[in-house]
Amino acid sequence: MNKILIADDDVDLRDMLRLAVQSQGYIPIEASNAKEAIELFEVHGPGIVISDYAMPGGDGLELLRAIRSQRADTIVIMLTGCGKEEVAAEAMRLRANNYLTKPIRMEELLSLLHKYSRILEERTIEEEILGMILRREFTMQFANRVDIVSKIADQLVRETGTRIDAHSRYSVHLGLYEILINAIEHGNLGITFEEKSRALESSERPLAQLYEERLADPKLADRKVTVEFKMDHEKCEWIIEDEGEGFDWSRTAEQMSEGLSETLNGRGIFLAKFQFDEIEYMGRGNRVRLVKKLTGAGLLASLDEISVGDEI
Repeated sequence: MNKILIADDDVDLRDMLRLAVQSQGYIPIEASNAKEAIELFEVHGPGIVISDYAMPGGDGLELLRAIRSQRADTIVIMLTGCGKEEVAAEAMRLRANNYLTKPIRMEELLSLLHKYSRILEERTIEEEILGMILRREFTMQFANRVDIVSKIADQLVRETGTRIDAHSRYSVHLGLYEILINAIEHGNLGITFEEKSRALESSERPLAQLYEERLADPKLADRKVTVEFKMDHEKCEWIIEDEGEGFDWSRTAEQMSEGLSETLNGRGIFLAKFQFDEIEYMGRGNRVRLVKKLTGAGLLASLDEISVGDEI
């Protein structure tokens, strides 16, 4: 059953909203301020949030920002006072789904809940259908756009449907993000560990400027990252390839085994290895295979299990 978070410091209005929500078969979760609402959202993950704009401990827009930083698909309805059109406009700009003006008209609220209940039901059915897919594969390719890597990682996780459990999805996202960033920075743009370290420590030549300098070279700018994805009933597999010169992966593995992984050199690989059951570098080091098992416990790969393979 879907949950609805109600955030409002007005007890009488909150009672009215709770009764309306319950009449439609939803489970209400109540908060009297923004801070409490954010905490409850993180715990319960409701499908719909109804929030007042003016609350103690932070306003409704702060709650909306917190929600959107975690979930893009949560439905948010903002409550605003009469004559507060600028608040409603700002809420919509921050990707609220709708707004109601106080005093709340019950028929308008019930109409919205009815509409959004169909959306949530269709979303649940869609996730169920995605979970029926036994095999899927595709290839995608993108340019050296560091700014969209997180969205690409998110899409790659979405493509697994419901095959990866909710607890692991964020970890897989982080692991993919680290390897994709490595493919752009160290692979296609040829940025070394030393160069990145100096850029991160420098206010005169920050990392963004280093990106710009490398992208000014047409040879580097035209390089692409390719991702091959395969999913069957046993595992999800990503093969990520850049067009760089490659690197001595065996030396990086040796440094990790010697306990040198706390440095930034190889940090992305070191972090990613904990998110997957297998990591294998192939060829000259510009092609990496990541595997997440879908059956069994799937013990995490140890450093010794991360291997260098032949070109395929």
